[in-house]
Amino acid sequence: MTRFVQAIMSNVNAYVSSMIGVNLSGADLRGCGLRGTDLSGANLTSADLRGAQIIEATFIAADLTNADFRGAYIRGAEMKRAILDGAKSDQDLLHSS
Repeated sequence: MTRFVQAIMSNVNAYVSSMIGVNLSGADLRGCGLRGTDLSGANLTSADLRGAQIIEATFIAADLTNADFRGAYIRGAEMKRAILDGAKSDQDLLHSS
């Protein structure tokens, strides 16, 4: 498993990327672009995604415990079986289309 624990990746664009199973726990992803990115099974526990652009990204079975999505633009994200305990968001993450 690739690990980016507590990585600072703010404002990075990861368009149509495969990040399946990656460990991004505690990562700073503020303002990043995740268009068509597959984060299935990824660990995003306590990740900071404030202001991120999340469009048609896949988070199937991802661990989003305590992740912060406030101010993020989320459209068409797939979050089936994602763990959302304690996740913070301005919108309903399970119905983000």
